[in-house]
Amino acid sequence: MELRRLGIYLSMLTSRFLCIVIVILGVFTLFPGCLYENSSVLPFIRSVTRVSIPSSISTISEFDQGELKAGGKYQLEQKDVESFLSKNSFRPIDQEYLLLSHFNLMGKADLFPISDSIPISDTSHLQYFYGCKEGNSWIFTLHEKSGKLWIEIQYPDFQDQGPACGF
Repeated sequence: MELRRLGIYLSMLTSRFLCIVIVILGVFTLFPGCLYENSSVLPFIRSVTRVSIPSSISTISEFDQGELKAGGKYQLEQKDVESFLSKNSFRPIDQEYLLLSHFNLMGKADLFPISDSIPISDTSHLQYFYGCKEGNSWIFTLHEKSGKLWIEIQYPDFQDQGPACGF
């Protein structure tokens, strides 16, 4: 009799444990943008964009909005700036950029310090490039004199619908 109760109790524990494991795996599947190595967004950015970001980059601040956007402000070493500019299709800030970039709005939403916003008033030293594929889009903004690099990436929402490409 005791053995049967023990068996029932263990089977109940196993089903509860299995439910907990399924819920945890489900949460990680729903929030793929939140899974970062060492609490950094950079590995996620590298894997999605396939942009060769110098390994010597320093993180100033990062954010993950939790639903659609992640990114951060980084510092490139001065020796890497020219190479990074030449390897990617950067262009001067224009009207299209002002429509595409939402980085500063994330600062206004308190996802990172306002002081880490992109200095849009200094467009003479700012350049950007935009990319989009597989339901993700990204904008890299570089201040060529200081080596400051702002990256914003948009990833798919909970229904796996990402940004439209090719507009």
